[in-house]
Amino acid sequence: KVIAPKGTLVNPKFPAPCSLGTVGAARAVMSAVQELIAAMFITRQDYADDFTAMWGAAIGAVSLAGINQFGGYAVNLLMDSVGFGAGARSYADGVNTGGSLYIPEITLPNVETYELNLPILYLFRREAADTGGPGKWHGGAAIEYALALHDAPLHQLHVGHSAWGTRAPVTSGLFGGYPAATLWLALMRDSDIQERLKAGTMPPNPKDLKGRLDMPRGNGVTTMGPGDVVWLTSYGGGGYGDVLDRDPDLVLRDVADGMVSQAAARG
Repeated sequence: KVIAPKGTLVNPKFPAPCSLGTVGAARAVMSAVQELIAAMFITRQDYADDFTAMWGAAIGAVSLAGINQFGGYAVNLLMDSVGFGAGARSYADGVNTGGSLYIPEITLPNVETYELNLPILYLFRREAADTGGPGKWHGGAAIEYALALHDAPLHQLHVGHSAWGTRAPVTSGLFGGYPAATLWLALMRDSDIQERLKAGTMPPNPKDLKGRLDMPRGNGVTTMGPGDVVWLTSYGGGGYGDVLDRDPDLVLRDVADGMVSQAAARG
C-alpha cells in the first residue's frame, strides 16, 4: 500500500517543479525506502543475506551536443555514469560497477559508439579507487571517465550536466559502514591535453594536466573547447559494518587491485 498525500514531494501540486523528479527526488525516495527495508530485513535471520547497503543513490550525467566530425548535428546523453558501485552485503563486498539496483540487466554503452557519433576521444573509462564506502564489507567501486574533443569542425561542443551529491555523500552505508564517495564532475579548462596526446603521454589523473579546474554545480549547460577535458566519477556503493572488523588481508587485496589507495587503507 502506497500512501502519498497530495502536496508532498512524491505527489506535488501544480505549479511545483517536477521535470527532474525522475532522477532527483525519485532517487532520494528510493534510497530512503531501500534503507528502511534493509533495516527491517536484518531483524530476520532468514532474510539476513537478502539486503545490501545503498547502491548509487543519485544521478550524475553529461550530455553533449553540436556538429560532429561528419558535419551533422549530434546529441548524446552519456550513460557511463550508471556504472554505480553495488552496495556491500552482510557477507561480502559490493560488486564494482555493478550498475543500478532497479535495472537488473543494465549494459554500459561502448566507448567506440560515442566516438563514432560525436567528435570526442575517451582518455579513459575505468573503475575509480576510493569510491566505495569502507566497512567490514566494502561497497563496490564506481566508474569514472574523461574525454576531450577530437576532430570537431567547430572546435567546441555544448555540455549539459546534472549532478547531485557533489558536496555531501548521498549513498549511505549500513550498520556502521561508511557512505560512498561523493560524485566528481569537473572540466579541466585550457589544458595541455592536445600537446600530451601528440607526445603520446597522458597522466593517470586529469588533475595533473596543466590548466584550470572548473567544477560546475547542479544542473546547467556550458561549452567545451579544444583544450578542455570533461571528467566524471560516479557513485560507489555504501559499506556494511565496522571498518575495524575488516580482514587485513582483504584490505591488502583492495590496495593491490587499485580499488583503495594506500592513504585510504592507512585511514
